[in-house]
Amino acid sequence: MSKTLVILATTSATTTLEKDIKNEHTSRFLRYRGVPKCLLPISGRPALSWWYDTAYHIYEHIYIIATAHSYKHFERWASGHAFPKENILNSGFSQGAISDISFAHRVKDIAEDLCIVPADLLFDNSRGLRLLETLKQAKGNQIIYHIPEHGDDPRIQRITTEHGSGLLTKEDTENVKKSLICPLAYNMGSSSLKQLDSYLRLPDHQASDVSLSGSITIPSLQEDLLAFYETQEYVQTIEQEFVSAYGYLDPSVTLTDYLKTWEKLLDTNIPPRSPKTFPNHQSQPIITRSNARVGLMGNPSDGFYGKTMSLLISNFWAEVTLIPNPLTQVEYGSISILPNPVADPHLFSSIESMAVISQTDGYDNGDRLLQACCKVFFTHCQKNNIKIDVKQGFSVLFETNIPRQVGLAGSSAIITAFWKTLLKFYGVTDEDIPLPLQASLVLSAEQDELGISAGLQDRVIQAYGGLVYMDFEKQHVDQYGYGQYERLNIDNLPPLWLAYVADPKDSGKMHNSVRQRFANGEPAVVEAMRQFAQLTTDARDALEKRDHKKFASLMSQNFNTRRAVYGDAALDKANLRMIQLATEHSCVAKFPGSGGAVVGMWNGDDEAHRNQDLQELRWALEKEGFVFVEIQPKANDA
Repeated sequence: MSKTLVILATTSATTTLEKDIKNEHTSRFLRYRGVPKCLLPISGRPALSWWYDTAYHIYEHIYIIATAHSYKHFERWASGHAFPKENILNSGFSQGAISDISFAHRVKDIAEDLCIVPADLLFDNSRGLRLLETLKQAKGNQIIYHIPEHGDDPRIQRITTEHGSGLLTKEDTENVKKSLICPLAYNMGSSSLKQLDSYLRLPDHQASDVSLSGSITIPSLQEDLLAFYETQEYVQTIEQEFVSAYGYLDPSVTLTDYLKTWEKLLDTNIPPRSPKTFPNHQSQPIITRSNARVGLMGNPSDGFYGKTMSLLISNFWAEVTLIPNPLTQVEYGSISILPNPVADPHLFSSIESMAVISQTDGYDNGDRLLQACCKVFFTHCQKNNIKIDVKQGFSVLFETNIPRQVGLAGSSAIITAFWKTLLKFYGVTDEDIPLPLQASLVLSAEQDELGISAGLQDRVIQAYGGLVYMDFEKQHVDQYGYGQYERLNIDNLPPLWLAYVADPKDSGKMHNSVRQRFANGEPAVVEAMRQFAQLTTDARDALEKRDHKKFASLMSQNFNTRRAVYGDAALDKANLRMIQLATEHSCVAKFPGSGGAVVGMWNGDDEAHRNQDLQELRWALEKEGFVFVEIQPKANDA
């Protein structure tokens, strides 16, 4: 029997529990401020989740009617329950339950009988007959309500209904109101659904909260529904017994009641966890690193179907620590991104400090890198039938000492380190996702998910480690989604050094105009990218012969070609000054990335003067505020 379930989450009145939480200013409850009562945790899960897990097996269609204020909360809840986002209906600001149901009826063109339950209904599916199954068997207009029995446990109440037929008189309705807090559920026949719009046009129709005897309050959605049922020609109640955690519906439930009675109500429904029942459980932290890189030749042609040579270096790195959730954690499957006090500050010593840090570091944060990485990883595994056990969650944090915004691949190092952590945690191997594809997926996290302008070079070298020659020939990239990569012998490299600016600027800005010029087919740009590719091939040959003089000459050509295409204004005075100082001290240098740093090597004629030249270069750079380091190549990134 086809049946539609509507979950009404449109009551406008704030419950006592929600008010109490808003008045609590401790860290424990701040995360629940503004959260609808039905989404507060009961035994570690939102109250609604406990019975939705049963509902979606029973009903063909389920809709949640929310308000403009609560919609985002339900949207977030839906993301964790495979609940279709289009089935969350935003009613704006509710004009009553009948108006909301009429809205759903019109928008979703509901033709069959409708089952209606309040969102903060809470019951124990594991005990007695199930409310949702009983409700689905109902036909026509039926009301299921609760009559408290003296001495019963206030948490778990027996449901008793009176059997009857014919018109539900006002006297019957008043008796119902006086004997219960509010009805549990309704069934509305398809013929009555068609009368909703006519009912709403009645001049005396209005929805309002109604106070009854004692401290009992009927929420407007319940009062509105009962008023509508009074107008129907045939209403019945079904005689059925089942067990329910009914009292949570009471809008006067306080925070004290919640902590004492409801917060852990269904703990007995959670089977104890053990390594035997969760064989894939992990207990040890996973720590991974991904190092900075320098582009030695060919960059920036990696973003233009060119060729590059890149080197991973040991000097700087990003490190990710994943801490698996313990078996005892209530929210065993949850994932938490822990803030990095330097990269993602949430605490500032003063408003002046906040302003200075915002001006210096900008507003981008590393949390979004981890979040995007998780999304790309999970989506790829899902689409390619790579089985991962997602029952266990984790906490994760990152640290990085890679200088920011100087073109050393700091952001991709964070994502790559986390990517490697996810591979280990979920037991995914390089056979499941080959290294070339991993690099492309990491790029996707930045480029497609976050809109960061980037090329494949950084992700490839951080996936492979060592020294890698990369060919991004267009036909191959278009066909496979990645280029052709070759590991080279790092022992053939000359000694290298790195210098970078103390006050860097956005490393992504330099690419913008050139990318558009390349897309437009500008001959000078197209030819420059061809030259970069050729320089890279020549550099590979020079290293194989250990011809360091030739390699130095190619580095100079790489820089000169880049300067001709980008222009001095784009390259920035500080970058050009580092190149000039290198030349003055018998060295050659080029940009290792998109700007803010230079990578260089000594190119003098008398080997006896090497150390002196490099020492004087270091002092000259440091005097003008630059940082100088000798590069330590890293053979791999394991």
